[in-house]
Amino acid sequence: MKKNSLFAFVLASGFLLSNAAQSQDISGASLSVGAIKDSFEATAVRVLIEQADAWNAEDKLFMAKQQKPGPETFYTMSRKFLIDATDKGTLGGVVLRYGFRVYNVTNEVDRTLPPRSDGTPAVTVDSTDWIHLFPVELGFDSDRSFKNQDVLLEVGYVPLHLNAGNCFKLGANPIAGVAVQYGHRTRDPNTLVPAGQVVETSGTLFRAKAEAKLVMPLSCVLNASGQPSTADSASALSVLGTDISNWRLLASATGWRDFVENHTYKIYEVVLEIPTGAKTFLDIKREYGARPTTFDTGAKMSASLTVNF
Repeated sequence: MKKNSLFAFVLASGFLLSNAAQSQDISGASLSVGAIKDSFEATAVRVLIEQADAWNAEDKLFMAKQQKPGPETFYTMSRKFLIDATDKGTLGGVVLRYGFRVYNVTNEVDRTLPPRSDGTPAVTVDSTDWIHLFPVELGFDSDRSFKNQDVLLEVGYVPLHLNAGNCFKLGANPIAGVAVQYGHRTRDPNTLVPAGQVVETSGTLFRAKAEAKLVMPLSCVLNASGQPSTADSASALSVLGTDISNWRLLASATGWRDFVENHTYKIYEVVLEIPTGAKTFLDIKREYGARPTTFDTGAKMSASLTVNF
């Protein structure tokens, strides 16, 4: 993709992202701009635009209309929009998802909350019980040239457990799930791929998918509160430790098993997130592997400035 095409692509995507961020029912929109280096592309400018619910369930759970103690099933809509692009080479792609998520939860009376307007006790999700989440999504995945595409239906299962006292967090602690994908793929036989790797053929798509994620604030390791010290005797070392405790370490792993091609794909990511403002972060990322529609499977290192909306 030429630079002019890349910039036009990013500008259009940024417009969509801006509109998404203004919507009241969409959360998690972000824009990252930085540099990436790997063995296949060397050094390139990277733009990562993302709007996703991910698996962050807390906001959805507590927005739900709990009516009474006991089991309850409800659903919420889900959307995912991701563009990963660089100014040269083959890294990058597009991921779109749209569907709904079914939650099966257990409610309990919460005496710590004010009663309802009718005087009955407040009801919340039982944080001691497991929550069962079933995502059902229609999807479109593509490389950035749109020559290699997947159109699919994805159905999954994610067991959640809310534990406020656990340092490992991503809406639930930690979080992992499985899914099945079925659909159709289109592959360009002329796609440039690393030596020794064969491009898939077009046809039926049938995969199993497993994914795991966690977020760890460094305050868990440093045993720090993350609050600035007001003591006159505070040492430079303690102030430095308090600042570093606001950093976060994010880790994720995703694997796909393709039953048609009899092939396994995997991607691992570790990100050190350093706050630079209220909604801005410096992200230092190490990743390895690739999604099924991208073919740069080597190790990659990137540094980006990320803005959350």
